[in-house]
Amino acid sequence: MRRQRFSTVGLAAPGRLPAAIKLEPGGASTKLSLPSLSWPWRPEREQVPEFDRPTVPPPVGNRGNEPAAIVLVIDDSGSTASTDPNGFRYTAARRLVNLLVDGVGGPPLGDRIGVVQFADQPQPWLPLTSVRNKRDRRKVRQALQPLAGGGTSIAPAITRAAHLLAGASDRRQICLLFTDGESIESGYDLRRATERLPFGSLHVVVLGGELPEQWKDVPVGSVNTLTSLSRPDDFEWLLGRALYRSLGLGPWAGPLEPPGPATSALSNHPTFS
Repeated sequence: MRRQRFSTVGLAAPGRLPAAIKLEPGGASTKLSLPSLSWPWRPEREQVPEFDRPTVPPPVGNRGNEPAAIVLVIDDSGSTASTDPNGFRYTAARRLVNLLVDGVGGPPLGDRIGVVQFADQPQPWLPLTSVRNKRDRRKVRQALQPLAGGGTSIAPAITRAAHLLAGASDRRQICLLFTDGESIESGYDLRRATERLPFGSLHVVVLGGELPEQWKDVPVGSVNTLTSLSRPDDFEWLLGRALYRSLGLGPWAGPLEPPGPATSALSNHPTFS
């Protein structure tokens, strides 16, 4: 009888192979049938444009396994053409998305991102979208671009964000709001809209000064003031603080403010977009 010869096809730990290797007759030759291997999921790698690379330092500690549903609510009123002519608020938001993909995501990276842009009314918006693959991340990135707007109506935008988050009760729900000015809405309208969100899930970054008087009884998780939008780093770091706090992460170690007056000191986050 002719003896079969075996060759080494690779090394694997016993736990990696769920079944034995099988030899199957294949005519003149013998086919070697290997069991399928189950590998942990990894996000698709792609190069991020340098300007969209996060500069926020990594957090202290781990966030655990709970995925998040995050809605970015961004002011696109007409005044942003002068207060943020370069669209730095969107650069900062894209960096935040890249930060989630690049190491702050809860395994196995089940986070979802939604976008609501507003002026007089909520503008084109993006429902909660996964950041698992390049195609979906491209949708998020395309939504994070400036639009031309009119006045400022914040309550309808918060209500839209609440509708997006309503279907994500199995996730940690976070709403990050940026606005650059006052609106004519009453405190009742703002409070009623905000109460549609989970308590404390709304975090506000306001440009130029404190929130106006009608916000005093609105239940927000945090308020941060941005003096100017001369570069995206400052806004990105304020968003990063709110995000880390919302995810139950400790603050980052190191400086409290972005280094330097420009965006040249980029950290090592070159992996995903």
